[in-house]
Amino acid sequence: MNIASLLVETKPENLEPLIRKVSGFPWAEVHHTEKEGRMIITVEGETSGDDVANFKTIKSLPEVISTSMIEYCFEEDTGMGRENLDLIDIPDYLENEKSGPTGANYYQRLRRSSNFSRTPEDHAIDDPH
Repeated sequence: MNIASLLVETKPENLEPLIRKVSGFPWAEVHHTEKEGRMIITVEGETSGDDVANFKTIKSLPEVISTSMIEYCFEEDTGMGRENLDLIDIPDYLENEKSGPTGANYYQRLRRSSNFSRTPEDHAIDDPH
């Protein structure tokens, strides 16, 4: 289950009709409104595809001036939990405990210094470790 909070803006005179429309969606709930035409809506979806469709549905309503996602939470699929990952195969250069030429920081600096015209071996990087 995924949950997103949307900040939706409309004209003040369209606030009540928009609340009624949004309340008609089984996957949406209006949590807060302001008389100036702003509201917070929570939408739920089973997949990220549902989330995108729900966001587009709200955004496409004729009363809506703007829609912004202000928070997004999702539950991990139980089959993809950390306990099911094979963490032994992490390359040495990604291990944060290491420093020097094989540490992650070295490779990050090397990547930032690249101008994509030379190979990483062509770059001299001073590593204090």
